[in-house]
Amino acid sequence: MGTGYTVLPPPLVRRPGRPKKQRIKDQDEVLGNCRRCGKCGALGHMKKTCKGPSAQP
Repeated sequence: MGTGYTVLPPPLVRRPGRPKKQRIKDQDEVLGNCRRCGKCGALGHMKKTCKGPSAQP
C-alpha cells in the first residue's frame, strides 16, 4: 500500500447507561445474589417462599 494513506480505527464512543463493574471479587466473597431467609436463616430463598421450620431464637 504505497498510496500514503493510513487507516485509523473508528473513534471511541461512550455508550449511555451505567458502566459495567470491572472489579474482580475475592474468593471469600459470596458470588451472585445470595439471599438469606429471615424465618429459618438458610441461604437461597426469602421468608415469603420459605417451606422449612422457623429458627429458634
